[in-house]
Amino acid sequence: MGKTVSKPEYIKYRREDEYGLVYDHENYGYEDATLSTVDERIISCLEYVEDRSAIELEALQDEFSPEVIEVARKKGYIYVT
Repeated sequence: MGKTVSKPEYIKYRREDEYGLVYDHENYGYEDATLSTVDERIISCLEYVEDRSAIELEALQDEFSPEVIEVARKKGYIYVT
């Protein structure tokens, strides 16, 4: 079995007209929270991951692109295990 992808519970997101917003509040403190504007492809990726109980990395890269997945991983929006 390959690597699987999941979204941390503390990552919240919202789709806007031409972009998306990601709210990272792992520590639940307003001073520690991060609100980021992201490309709508990142939001689509997060929706895709959240709608599935388990998704393999390769399948996610096929659906989107390795570059989009890498950005989401580096930002901490998804976990690859």
